Amino acid sequence: MVKYLWVFFFFVFCVSCGEQEDIVENEEPLLPSVGTPWDYQFEKILPFLKDTAGFDKGSFCKEGTWLAYVKNEKLWMGLFGNDFTGLIGEWNSSFELPKETKGLKICHIVKVNTGYIFFVYVYNTREVSQTSGITSFLLYLIDGSIELIHHFKDDFDKASVYDFRWETYGDKLLFTFYDNPGGKQYGYLYFNGGVKASQATAVKDKNSYFFTGLKDKKLKIYVYDEESGVTDSWSGDTPIDLNLTIHEGYGEYKTYEVDLIRLEDILTMRWGYVANLAFLSRNQEIKKDVLILNDQNGINRYEETDSDPYSDIRFYKWYDESILFYNTHTDSCLVVSSTGKDIKEFYSSRLYEKLASVNYESISYEEAIFLSRDWDLSRFDLSRSESKWISPIRILKENMQRNAQLTVSIENKSGNLWEYKCDILYYEGNKKQVRFSVDIETGEVFP
Repeated sequence: MVKYLWVFFFFVFCVSCGEQEDIVENEEPLLPSVGTPWDYQFEKILPFLKDTAGFDKGSFCKEGTWLAYVKNEKLWMGLFGNDFTGLIGEWNSSFELPKETKGLKICHIVKVNTGYIFFVYVYNTREVSQTSGITSFLLYLIDGSIELIHHFKDDFDKASVYDFRWETYGDKLLFTFYDNPGGKQYGYLYFNGGVKASQATAVKDKNSYFFTGLKDKKLKIYVYDEESGVTDSWSGDTPIDLNLTIHEGYGEYKTYEVDLIRLEDILTMRWGYVANLAFLSRNQEIKKDVLILNDQNGINRYEETDSDPYSDIRFYKWYDESILFYNTHTDSCLVVSSTGKDIKEFYSSRLYEKLASVNYESISYEEAIFLSRDWDLSRFDLSRSESKWISPIRILKENMQRNAQLTVSIENKSGNLWEYKCDILYYEGNKKQVRFSVDIETGEVFP
């Protein structure tokens, strides 16, 4: 069962921080009043520190019962009990702060699972001010270390975070937020002691969660099965361009800055998955590529070189564990093997209509048997865009009603005579089962 944690709070990076989340109840000041020498304040926490070397005492920062210092040019944080009764935990960053760091400010500390999320501002003077701000970070404290989720490298006075959320999926933690309402969206996937992907999203298909993101600008895809707990993963070989130039029509092009990426229209195969790779830019979604995720061959990426934001590439389970790609705009078809090898390429002008059928079953790379919504069965050649035969299924025409539901299965297709079983569920709740057989070579129907 997925444990879903949700929080909505409004962050604005400005000189003063809002009230801290209720992590500890102590409302009394931890340290002596203003004017007390820094050395005395630092001496008060010395008995609780494991390693006292490298602290820049003047970089002291306090938020509730949290203390922060620069230590050996890195960030140190400690959480203390009420009235300094003990050190609850301390954390050290693995990354270095800017060398000119003189002052710190921490705020918006929130507990997430067994760790904490917080923001830190970095200043080049002891006395913090808007003009002395250098940079800011969104950080995650976990297992004794401080992990970097996001570094706001530029625009210190403009940096902000809105609609911050997190979700947990087993051992995985997904953070998402915006830089302003309706603005750029960020997503970070965290597990096993670090951020595993940026531009990250999660979608659910049946019992599995699919996490998609980038690591060093290359695709990272993880699948987590909710029932078994089993996780698969795939890594891409080539960098993903985060500035997509798309043909808008009539010779006009537009460049989209990619915020997030995610999988959509996921098709489960015996050997893996097929899915659209969607690029999200502000409120725009661009389905530009199709991915084949094979347990043995990794990621095969089919990229539309001159796509547009409204492109519609569909894919279907096809003959002998292959996949049929169909572009509804151009009527182009491509049959691809499970390993990503091109098998057949052709055009089919009537395929859109045929693929909307109640049931279809491929019998070769170019042919399939289709059961239409008019209750006709046909053997259709995709490459020729024509039917070899069309046969009405009278038993369905006589028993189907406009609002009835139909489930079709083929119980025997070992030879030329295929046996169909049709389960009908009527609106009133009554059920009926009908059967028929068809010779797929001649189109003759029995009974």
